[in-house]
Amino acid sequence: MPCYFGRVCIESFGSSRKFLFQSPLWLSQRSWELHSNKAFGAWQWNLKSYRVVPSNSKVIKLTQRGSPMDVQKLFDAGLASPYDRDERGWTLLHHAVALSHFEMTKYLMGIGVSPREPDRMRWYPAQLIDSNHDDASQTLDFLKQVVSDTSLAKKLLVYPNQNTDDENKETQLLSCNCAEGYLHPELYMALLPYQCPFHQSTSLPSRLRQAEYFLENIGNINSVKAVLEPDWSANRKAIFCDLMYPMIHPIAYALMQITRIKVIRWNTDDRRYIVEKQNNYFAFAVEVIKLTPDIHIRHPVLSLGKHGWETTALQYAVHTAVFSSCSVYYYFYFHLKPFNLMIMEWLKALALAGVDLEAYGQREYAILLDDYSLRYIVACSHSHSDILRLKIYLIHFKFGPKPEDWEFYFNEPTDEFAGDFWKLVKDPPLRIPGAWVEDDGY
Repeated sequence: MPCYFGRVCIESFGSSRKFLFQSPLWLSQRSWELHSNKAFGAWQWNLKSYRVVPSNSKVIKLTQRGSPMDVQKLFDAGLASPYDRDERGWTLLHHAVALSHFEMTKYLMGIGVSPREPDRMRWYPAQLIDSNHDDASQTLDFLKQVVSDTSLAKKLLVYPNQNTDDENKETQLLSCNCAEGYLHPELYMALLPYQCPFHQSTSLPSRLRQAEYFLENIGNINSVKAVLEPDWSANRKAIFCDLMYPMIHPIAYALMQITRIKVIRWNTDDRRYIVEKQNNYFAFAVEVIKLTPDIHIRHPVLSLGKHGWETTALQYAVHTAVFSSCSVYYYFYFHLKPFNLMIMEWLKALALAGVDLEAYGQREYAILLDDYSLRYIVACSHSHSDILRLKIYLIHFKFGPKPEDWEFYFNEPTDEFAGDFWKLVKDPPLRIPGAWVEDDGY
């Protein structure tokens, strides 16, 4: 991969070796790879050289928007190579796939550009098919064209988890590898035979792990249900009896996040889409709560600490809502209003699921009293080169039979009180004769 200071890398696989020498970028924008494969007791060698080109170079622009004929002319003139990469380590195939350029993708595959070449983040070209946009029509059209060509689909739609040695095959067959297409069910179902061909026979814990990943990335609820098949249709009870991956925690997190997005995008063009998605998450949260045997189950959440704190779903929702209610505007501070809007959604979901909120609150407060460390919340924000930290302490929360009865009390807003003090000094409600000793004339 591109590196300013250059590097030497040696990788070893089951029956092959890979040696990479890259000169410093300031000296030469060229790298050399030596591949060796053992075959019939002898070693076969292959030397490959490629350039590191800017992302705005002509060959990359033509790969993204041009025709295969235009790119071929650059190759014939010696102005570009099929093995060129940009600063991120993207090959030409990465760019063609990312822009859903089917003709260019087919052309590059035909001249030998490998779909197993990862970028700097170890992403394969196939992983860029998953659209990050709300409208995936262009991506779906591209994927339909790829899948219609069976030979091309088998070569292109390969993923890192499939590039393993023979001894890992058994583990791979038992583990769900679904990671792409979570934003759009149609995309997920089209990719499923390629990214996880043995999905139906994979273990339930591995599918629960991937469902958690889908929820944490605010995927489509139908994609979440699809990754849980066949148990979602045939044995739904087994899903919610799994203690290793309780579904109630990731749905609590996801409901807070989608509600935050709904609050932020109040007047945006995709407002209708966000509201619909939030409604789907709310309905799914109600269903998860109903099916969870123990809604107070404590589970280690890695995002809350180095080794993970064991929290209940409510505590996880509170922490997530606090993190999502902190922002940087002149200084790093915590907004109580968006927090209340987010946590209220979780309480409403509990009530709609038939949970006795008063008994629920008593149990949650008892858990909080047993572990004071759960009261401390540290929100972080990266501003330029600085890391800003805001320490928030949950003093108490009031609960009752209705969501509106609940209130959360955090550490006193000293900044606001200080502001009120100086406002009273400058504009007091009651004028008292006299003046500051340093005023003129006194």
